[in-house]
Amino acid sequence: MESPYQRIDALKWVLEQVDPYHLGAPVVFLGAVPHPILSLFPCEELYCYQTLYTHAEQLESAGYKINVPCEKPVQLVLVAGTKHKDYNDLLLQEALEIANDQSQIYFALEQQLGGAALAKQARKTLQTERVYSKARSKVIQFDHQELFTFISQSTRERAPTITYEDTIFSTHPSLFSYREIDRGSRLLINYLERTPSLLTKGNGADLGCGWGLFGICLLRAHPQIEKVSFIDLERHALNSIEETLARYELTERAALLWTDARKFKAQGRRFDWIVSNLPYHQDGSTAYELQAEIVERLPSLLKPGGEALLLWHHLAPRLADSLWKRFKISEIAEAQPPYYLIRICS
Repeated sequence: MESPYQRIDALKWVLEQVDPYHLGAPVVFLGAVPHPILSLFPCEELYCYQTLYTHAEQLESAGYKINVPCEKPVQLVLVAGTKHKDYNDLLLQEALEIANDQSQIYFALEQQLGGAALAKQARKTLQTERVYSKARSKVIQFDHQELFTFISQSTRERAPTITYEDTIFSTHPSLFSYREIDRGSRLLINYLERTPSLLTKGNGADLGCGWGLFGICLLRAHPQIEKVSFIDLERHALNSIEETLARYELTERAALLWTDARKFKAQGRRFDWIVSNLPYHQDGSTAYELQAEIVERLPSLLKPGGEALLLWHHLAPRLADSLWKRFKISEIAEAQPPYYLIRICS
């Protein structure tokens, strides 16, 4: 079976070729995941940065420092790249800010996801040969000055935003549909606008909130809503929402929860309503069963008489039958395959 972390496999191979001295000093790893590469470093000298809750939880359980600033001069900065060029630009900028004149920076990315193009750009810009190929990936080695030069000669976009009606939403390249509102989300938000009596008061939750389209629109439209809890696995989602809430002075009416919706416990304070564009991706792969796992949690999250409005992707017949047996389905509000908008009463 092919490794899901080829870029990190390649990075490990490259590091094993360098002077072991470098492996003992403070090391910052942007995009760290549970992987044998971590065993190269003393645990007390390794600072793992991870914005995805599931990975961060695994690393913390294993005893690693998570998202803790390193106060000492950093010797190595490791970066696991992503499939989004805009996100990689931000990661390189973050690496530059963490590094110092004595640091070495290693950036790893699968060739087919942009690693080959980035390596070609590095060779052209820096005239460097410190580009390594392994496990269908490219690893580029920079010193601090080289990375500064590389970034300064690269084209970078401003921080992305999306405007919907009169609201400007902050977004981030790590998030789904960060440049425009996707078709499914438009289906749900249009339904809310056509049903102005739905989800208008009390305490609600936006599960798998992304950059916060539904919860923020509801907060702005309905002053009677006391609070909306925004729940997402991705830390950048909550950071984006935090910016948008501050922009419209909504911070006091919101809670930001970095956690897994499948494990989240309401702790005695259930919600009057829940809205969700149900997540169906895991570690970059499609996983429709995630939607069912979240729906299974609804009885423990909703108050008696509470309601959920859910956007379901590719609703398989067997899952539809299961829903009808277990929940009070008031209606399939909209059906525009592969999207199904479902209202569920607790």
